[in-house]
Order: sequence, then C-alpha cells, then structure tokens
Amino acid sequence: MGFLNNFLITRQAQKVSDLAAEEEIYAQVKNEVESNNISEGLWAKAASSASSSDYEDVKREYIRLRAERLHEERKLYSQILKETQEIAENGLQQRRVEEKLKLHFDERPTVSQILESKSENPLINTVKDEIKTGAVHRKLWDRAEEEVESTDQVEIIKAYIVLRTAYLETQRK
Repeated sequence: MGFLNNFLITRQAQKVSDLAAEEEIYAQVKNEVESNNISEGLWAKAASSASSSDYEDVKREYIRLRAERLHEERKLYSQILKETQEIAENGLQQRRVEEKLKLHFDERPTVSQILESKSENPLINTVKDEIKTGAVHRKLWDRAEEEVESTDQVEIIKAYIVLRTAYLETQRK
C-alpha cells in the first residue's frame, strides 16, 4: 500500500507542477505579445493556420503555437540538464567533452585551437561557428559555466560544445 500511495502522491505533485509550469508559459507569452516581442516567423505560421485572418484569431493561434514551442524547449532543456547531471555524477564529463571534440593535443588546448580545429561531426563545427560569432544559446552557456564552476574559458567552451551539440542532436530526431 505504501508504494501505491507514494506513486499517487508523486503523480498528483507532478500534475500540480505541470499546471504551474503551463501557467508560467502562458504568462510569458502574454508578456511577449503585450510588449510586441513576437517571432515574425511564428506569427506568419499562426496567420496561415488561424481560423480567419482576424487579428484576434491570429493572436490566439500565435499564443497557442508559442506556448507549445516554449513547452517543448523546456522539455528539451530539462532532458539536457538531466543528461548533463548523469554525466557529471558518473565522473565522465571531462572525458566525454574531449571525446566529442576529438582533441588530442600534447598540452592543454587554447581557445583558438578548440575553435579552429575541425571535427568529423558537423554539429560540433556548427557550435564552434556559433561561439566564434557570439551567437551562443544563452541558457546553455550559463549551464556550461555552472557545470565547470570556474571562469576558465577553455573549460566553459568545451562544456558548452557538449551541451549545445547534445541539444542540436535532440532537435534532429
């Protein structure tokens, strides 16, 4: 009976948590719409799928689509965080970073060596290009900084490349 009780309590707590997250997402979308901070591409998609071309119908569809997108982004981000924590718990983070980057330097690599080296994995090369142009995914960069727990740019970049590559791989599936 204890297991079943714990299971039911856990499910109820998860439902409450999901409802709170959903409300938070809709509040964020409402604020974005009110401040006219909208995605033009998503607005166009909303206009093409709305029941009419009436502004309120398009806005309603945009809100639905944007909330869906934010929900999916949160799920992916949670999945990445969970995987990252598992890697860290098993003590494999540093080895995985180096394997992913395929770095085999005799001494500690510099930032430019990391960014200029070519990988067989095109996603890693894409992420390196993002870093070079400053177009990093802010949440994942912050997470990389937290994981490394230092200001060492080489280690932060390596951790970011692993996190961002994993994120892009999940988007391809």
